[in-house]
Amino acid sequence: MKTISLLLLLMFFSARSYSQWTWQNPLPQGNSLYSVTFPSFNIGYSVGGNGTILKTTDGGASWNLLESGTINGLSSVYFRDDNIGYVVGASGTILKTTDGGTSWSSLNSGTTDVLSSVCFTDIDTGYIIATNYSSGSILKTIDGGTNWNAVYTGTSNGLSSVYFTDASTGYAVGNIGILKTTDGGTSWFSLNTGTTVWLKSVYFTDMNTGYVVGKSYPGFGCILKTTNGGTTWNTVYTGSFYWVSSVYFTDASKGYAAGENGTVLKTIDGGTTWSEMASGTTDWLLSVYFTDPDNGIIAGNFGTIIKTNTGGTNWNKISSGARNDLRSVFFTDANSGYAVSDTGTILKTTDGGTNWIVWPTGNRNFLSSVFFTDINTGYVVGDLGTILKTTDQGTNWSALPSGTTKWIASVHFPSASIGFAVGTHTILKTTDGGSNWTASPFGSLGYFRSVYFTDPNTGYIAGYSGIILKTTNGGTDWTILPSGVTTKLTSIFFTDANTGFAVGDSAILKTTDGGTNWIKVSGGNYILYSVFFPDPNTGYAVGSDLNSGTIVKTTDGGANWTAYQIGTPECLMSVYFIDSVTGYAVGQYGTIMKTTTVGYPVGINEYKPMLHSLKLYPNPTCNNLVVEQVEKGTLTVFNSSGMLFLKEETTKPGTTIDVSKLPNGLYVLKVVGEKEVKFGKFIKE
Repeated sequence: MKTISLLLLLMFFSARSYSQWTWQNPLPQGNSLYSVTFPSFNIGYSVGGNGTILKTTDGGASWNLLESGTINGLSSVYFRDDNIGYVVGASGTILKTTDGGTSWSSLNSGTTDVLSSVCFTDIDTGYIIATNYSSGSILKTIDGGTNWNAVYTGTSNGLSSVYFTDASTGYAVGNIGILKTTDGGTSWFSLNTGTTVWLKSVYFTDMNTGYVVGKSYPGFGCILKTTNGGTTWNTVYTGSFYWVSSVYFTDASKGYAAGENGTVLKTIDGGTTWSEMASGTTDWLLSVYFTDPDNGIIAGNFGTIIKTNTGGTNWNKISSGARNDLRSVFFTDANSGYAVSDTGTILKTTDGGTNWIVWPTGNRNFLSSVFFTDINTGYVVGDLGTILKTTDQGTNWSALPSGTTKWIASVHFPSASIGFAVGTHTILKTTDGGSNWTASPFGSLGYFRSVYFTDPNTGYIAGYSGIILKTTNGGTDWTILPSGVTTKLTSIFFTDANTGFAVGDSAILKTTDGGTNWIKVSGGNYILYSVFFPDPNTGYAVGSDLNSGTIVKTTDGGANWTAYQIGTPECLMSVYFIDSVTGYAVGQYGTIMKTTTVGYPVGINEYKPMLHSLKLYPNPTCNNLVVEQVEKGTLTVFNSSGMLFLKEETTKPGTTIDVSKLPNGLYVLKVVGEKEVKFGKFIKE
């Protein structure tokens, strides 16, 4: 470990760091939420995908994002009181807070399995379910999470949820089974459910009476009940065909269950009968929690949060925002922007993205691209030959005759009157601001996805099979350029008359001679859908990798690119910057994200070379660490997974920090001063 170079460590950091992109739609965010809990009436927490941790201090009426320090998916949250809490998730992630979520420390789980559920029986003793589908296992701590030991359960099925009725007696449920312990988790034995079920959640109202929920073969939602501590289980008829994901009781009689397709079930007779409540959503609901018989919160897919204060009779949707896939974004100034969707609607903001209003267009066709020639005049194109125009800042849109019923994927205007639109075997041109469009015979050359003009005469088109076309006479003729790739190209952009970029499937191409020659400057396991340069050196392309939305960035004119996961699992379809630091990215399920800090990561800034190093001693250390040669600024400490452990302001040229509470391992210390950034590494032992 001591021989790891800091440069390699920083490369590892940059691959795992968040970028400074914030959610604008949906709100408060769009990652799925898998668990919700309230340690007190007003204070609650919910966790979910991409390291999401939300907190409320007003009983769930509003929620704020907390910095978790990880991009791993988070599955379960448990708080002993308002301040001390635990979160578990993917890759063996265990986080702990002692200050109500202001800061989180990483605990060593000793596993890389997905951790799906956590609970504590007292301040020191806790249990975590490890979802390993080859051998279900349970982790136990007796020192408040400092150390965790794996307990052999004897099952080969994955586990989903754990619940203890007292210090000795607990239950774990999962893939076709229920386990029970009566000796504080030292040993576990299987219970007979009498049916084949896949279980997601368990809850007991007393030592004997408990409920488990999930689905039964061949896929109907089910609720099982026991009244003798799990010795026997009876299937309860719910009247619902949908999966049930979570169950919670406010007392011995009144309980709630939530699940697939927005299902919310309620019982007032101890689970004998269940009635379905109108939840107001069709999103999959994954976790339910009530603070008293009337007030409850349910969280679910795509950041859905619903709240009741009437015991489930009425539910209000706390999360907000359009959920349609967004394909293109364009801003006319710092405040006014537009995003088009696959349902024919247009989202508009007049306050820099703080609020987005769904603007009806009278058109229900798939919309692909938006472009404005000035603050008033804009164009939108889409499926079935759709071309729409506004002359009043998007208040009204009129349909223009395109002369085609084919899909139009992209629109670009090099001047107020001259414009081009391209799509499936289609190249269109207008010379009168869109009133009339003429089809080019060169449209038959391919499936086109993007068009860009550097002046009214010189333009480029990119599309499927690596095709790139160029015109130098305003679209009268088009020439096929050798791109060097055969994969799909989805977006093309030029920073000047000679320098351009094209992106697509696992490829970023660059030309410096007006398209005569193209070189592949980046590959990667991602698909990119849009590229944009706010200045000649700084560029962004957005898309997705195998697991999440991705932004790749260059600061050296496209010679090198770095990929970020920016906190959303959804594919990003379009990116637009209004200046060198302020940009927007939009994508699936209504995703809109904004940056005002040039998209740098929260953790290590990989664009600052390691020229300025800090002198740290003693190194290794177990208690205090002296930091010499440091100017005033912000000091942060990260572990080798990019997780933030310490942050403080330095007010003098040298400082000493206490690292005694950090887990043993290798750390990077970073100080951001007024003039430079300095780094150092140390080992805590």
